[in-house]
Amino acid sequence: MRRRRRGRVRGRQDGARTAGRDITVNAVAPGPTVTDLFLEGRDPATIDRLASLAPLERLGTTADMASVVSFLAGAEGRWINGQVVRVNGGAI
Repeated sequence: MRRRRRGRVRGRQDGARTAGRDITVNAVAPGPTVTDLFLEGRDPATIDRLASLAPLERLGTTADMASVVSFLAGAEGRWINGQVVRVNGGAI
């Protein structure tokens, strides 16, 4: 309980530091994404299985991630604050 309370206080302190400054703080939580590092050491069957977990039945791309980050950082995302956006093609 104590730890949770500290988290709330810190959140308020962080919010106080950014209040009125048109600063938003968000996070992007990417799902499996096609990169050299992700593919390294994985066999094709594993990659296919991971791709099939999402309703879109594909792995994410760096362009998928970049478009969400661009949205959050741009004018269209200025009312979004304190969110974690899961960019995973709908995988649960």
